[in-house]
Amino acid sequence: DIDETDIGYRLLPSFWGQGLATETALALMDYAKSALQLTRVIALALPDNHASINIFPKLGLEYEKDIVYAGETCVLWSWQTSS
Repeated sequence: DIDETDIGYRLLPSFWGQGLATETALALMDYAKSALQLTRVIALALPDNHASINIFPKLGLEYEKDIVYAGETCVLWSWQTSS
């Protein structure tokens, strides 16, 4: 619906707090940049999902704006190549 490349992850609560989301997302970002040669990647999260939002800067993403997606207000963070 957004026509963007979105990085995302979901973990069962028993796997939270182990660094798995960060490690996986870093690998996905590396793949997006090197293998896929993408020039822009976004990530969405609910504003109260601090655990996910804390990962975004580690991926090189920066806060861009709030949007409504699937009826929910979300924060949109993005990374893009500098042209």
